[in-house]
Amino acid sequence: MRGAIEALEEHVQAPRSLCAHSVLSAAMLMCQGLADVKVDSLPPPVPLSLFMFMFMLAIAVLGERKSACDTLALRAVADEEARLRLEFVDEERQFKAAWAAFEAEKKKIERDTKIDRAERESRLLALREPVPPVTPIIRAEEPNLEGLINLLRIGRASVGIFTSEAGQFLGGHGMGPEARTRTVTGLSKLWDNGSAQRVRAADAQTFVGRRVGISLAAQPRVASSFIGDELANDQGIVGRFLVMMPDSRIGTRLFRATTPSADARLLKF
Repeated sequence: MRGAIEALEEHVQAPRSLCAHSVLSAAMLMCQGLADVKVDSLPPPVPLSLFMFMFMLAIAVLGERKSACDTLALRAVADEEARLRLEFVDEERQFKAAWAAFEAEKKKIERDTKIDRAERESRLLALREPVPPVTPIIRAEEPNLEGLINLLRIGRASVGIFTSEAGQFLGGHGMGPEARTRTVTGLSKLWDNGSAQRVRAADAQTFVGRRVGISLAAQPRVASSFIGDELANDQGIVGRFLVMMPDSRIGTRLFRATTPSADARLLKF
């Protein structure tokens, strides 16, 4: 990862720590679904997500080029998301056709008056419901807890909350005064054992083996408002953040033409 960080620093001319934040976040997003970590002080292994005792929060003013760092560090992720979206269109169309055929066959069996109960039950059991395609989202920007759990239900088992405008997440509905406790508790449980529960009047489901990583960037005013919030501190969420605020590079950069798309260090990463 060091080469990728040095490449970002060279091409983007952003502070090195900000480049490291983007590279480490990208690595976390890709690796958290591949392994668990055995911590001696904890009985079971825990998910390889970067918020055991910390979320990742970069505090940087507008113009520090955090978005540019993320764009280059997460280029492969963006390419994969684009590919998944294209595939999803065809997969969803196929699913709808398969579901229509399934429903028609099911009704046909249910209405068949020439078969007895045992045969009807046997035929219905032989039918297999079509499996819907996986929602093509790897990164979400501002989900509330209910939306996040629903995404883990219908989407990938490993996702990230990534945004360069953390005000959308920190100031969103999911982190409002009434929902903050629920959100913090739910995120903590996801880290503890990768599980989540969704209970509604019509159904109740439990999900295991899920992974959620968080990487945010906020401007100083947004970050200070959150970090200084009494309720957020009382709930312990502020203490979970690994906060970094680099020295600004604004006003010190000299223009130079570079080609990051051809940089072997970034291509390797």
